[in-house]
Amino acid sequence: MRHGDYGEMRGRKWLRGTVTFVSGISLPTRTMRASSIPRSGGLPTSKMPRSGGPPTSTVPRSRGGGYFINATFKGDADFKGATFGGAADFNSATFEGDTNFIIVTFKGDADFTSAPFRGACDFLKATFETGANFTGATFDKDANFVGVTLKKDAYFEYGTFKEGTYFGDATFKGGTYFSDATFEGDTDFTDATFEGFTNFTLATFEGDTNFVGATFKGDTYFWGAVANRIFVFLHPWENPKPFAITRHGETGYRLAKQAARNAGDYRSSGHYHYAEQCAINSRHRKDAVWRPWKTGFWWSRKNPMASWGEFVIGRCLFGYGERPLRVVWATVAVILCWTCIYWIGGVVVGETEAGAPIIAHEFASSLYFSITTFTTLGYGDFSPLPSLRLWAGFEAVLGAGLMALFIVALARKFTR
Repeated sequence: MRHGDYGEMRGRKWLRGTVTFVSGISLPTRTMRASSIPRSGGLPTSKMPRSGGPPTSTVPRSRGGGYFINATFKGDADFKGATFGGAADFNSATFEGDTNFIIVTFKGDADFTSAPFRGACDFLKATFETGANFTGATFDKDANFVGVTLKKDAYFEYGTFKEGTYFGDATFKGGTYFSDATFEGDTDFTDATFEGFTNFTLATFEGDTNFVGATFKGDTYFWGAVANRIFVFLHPWENPKPFAITRHGETGYRLAKQAARNAGDYRSSGHYHYAEQCAINSRHRKDAVWRPWKTGFWWSRKNPMASWGEFVIGRCLFGYGERPLRVVWATVAVILCWTCIYWIGGVVVGETEAGAPIIAHEFASSLYFSITTFTTLGYGDFSPLPSLRLWAGFEAVLGAGLMALFIVALARKFTR
């Protein structure tokens, strides 16, 4: 084992520069204390193992932080159960073997900026009580962050994950930044919770990506992100509303839609298209203001009348072309509603010899007349009373519009 600078810094363990651990390092599960750290330079001698094996429970401990700037861990690094009372600085440290941070607690800032992890990296159920910075870090093997809790901002910007990446059941309580990150293997965010601002701008997902069950409570952005394979964001039977605020899901749904289309999964692509359009309409309704004196007010989608009209017709009735059954149910509702009107008001079913109209108040006759009016067949055998002619005309207009919507929705479903 060779070393560079090693000494005491306000009760913290401080390794900086050219420190190299040849056979690995193992820290016990207790909180590190400062009494074992030599006050002069050099490594402690009496408490180091005589052989070349990893240190035992007599490794120096500190209630403060740990400073491993530019250190190189040649073997496996085991910090399982350790508690860093202060800052944990692994800036540009190199981990040649497997790295174990299982159930580790970082009470101060944890800095892994530009750190390369050559082996598997395990942060299972680790807790970061303040900032966590993995900006520019490289994970050559699997990176396991399952169950991790990040109570403040977490930075993974420009990070590279070359194999599997697992953030299942992770909790991000502060801002989360994965902008410009690259996920070369499969990525799993199943049941993860993002409570603050979340940014995946310009991130690249080259493997399968799973966000099923994930919940986003703050602003979320996937602007410019690229998904080259399957990108599963949600299934309606598992998590119908991953975004606490609907409009925040726009860019995420768009990315999932493009990925599903590229993979030939048009059913999922249509589902994500519907969710994306709902998010866009939600944003327009949020931004809508009454300014009829403005030039672009009347044809802008942010016009309150336009945005709410789109909500009623495009979303609730038409389903943005992805819910044709909604048109069918609307058709049934209109026909039955007008049947009741004709049943109460009466339908002219013929004339007497004297030329007086014969008015029927029968359900069957009213239903027949409602259907022929809705479909604009117009057999001419039945006719509305003069007081109901406007109602009959309105039903004919609704019928023409609903039938056109149904044909468009059906064509969209079967031509993709």
